[in-house]
Amino acid sequence: MADEQNPPKQLKEYFTPATYDSPTRTHMPTVTGPFELKHSLIQMLLSFSGLESENPFRHVDAFLEICSTVFLNNISDDALRLRLFPFSLKDKAKAWLDTKINITTWDQLQKEFLKKFFSIGKLTTLRRAIITFS
Repeated sequence: MADEQNPPKQLKEYFTPATYDSPTRTHMPTVTGPFELKHSLIQMLLSFSGLESENPFRHVDAFLEICSTVFLNNISDDALRLRLFPFSLKDKAKAWLDTKINITTWDQLQKEFLKKFFSIGKLTTLRRAIITFS
C-alpha cells in the first residue's frame, strides 16, 4: 500500500507524461567554444516546405550561399550547416527532418534531403520535357 511519503496516484496522473524528450534530428558535431547564431542570419534563410513546386537543389544552393558568408571561430562549416538547416525548413520538410536521427554530417543530410524531395518522378518529368522539346 501507499505510505505517507508516496501517496497513491490518481488515475489521470497515469495518462499525463511526466517528462518529454524531444527527438534529436541529428547528432551535432561538438563545438569547442561558445558561439551565437544571430537572429538576422536565421531570418536570411529561405524557407522550404516540401511542396512539389519547390526545387530542393535551388534551396540547397541558396542555403550554402548564405552559409558561405558566415564565419564563426569555434564552429566548423559542417556544424554550422547542421545547426542552421532546420531553420530553413517548415511544414512537410520540417516534419521529415524530425524523423531523421542518424545524420551526423552535412553531406549525409544534403543527400537524404535531395533524395526525399527530388523524387524519381520529378526527374522523369524533366527528362521527358527535354526529350520532347521542339
